[in-house]
Amino acid sequence: LHKPQTLAFFQCAKRLYPHAHTRLYTCGDLLDAECLAQLAQAGLREIRFSVKPDDAGGSEGLFASMEKAVSAIPDVVVEMPVIPRTDRHRPIDMEELLLRLDAMGVRGINLLEFCFPLNNAEAFARRGFSLRKRPYDVLYNYWYAGGLPVAGSEEECLHLMAFAAERGLRLGVHYCSADNKKSCVCTGKSIT
Repeated sequence: LHKPQTLAFFQCAKRLYPHAHTRLYTCGDLLDAECLAQLAQAGLREIRFSVKPDDAGGSEGLFASMEKAVSAIPDVVVEMPVIPRTDRHRPIDMEELLLRLDAMGVRGINLLEFCFPLNNAEAFARRGFSLRKRPYDVLYNYWYAGGLPVAGSEEECLHLMAFAAERGLRLGVHYCSADNKKSCVCTGKSIT
């Protein structure tokens, strides 16, 4: 949304900290070849596409943006929650998504444990979601962390990691559990 300001930020970062690993989170809607070339020239090392499962199921524009990014930026990563299957909800085929990202040359995907929201819980319950067994204690109310883990999401994430290993995908597959995210938020540490 703010291309000139974003470009100026990365130009300044390159000038002040030439060896820093710089990262940009985006949904990719407004990316074009010119913008990507300018960001690469400004030293952007990683572009991370924040993807909602509904977007990944049918947005060819999103994949076109990723393909452009792969040709311009050294590290292209996707980050998205993994929604478990329920009787009333069938998310996209994540195995097919991993295969497609790997074929495109995307460097990695960060699989996020899907969380039950702190608000609007009724809508999630209607879709057949429930809390995973014995969720951890919540000592605070961080809206960013999304809530409590949904049953089945962790198992889906672990299955996808095994699938990627079995298929020998070049795509790096990482899993960020809600427990890990909460501990990072709470301690201020980054765990990779």
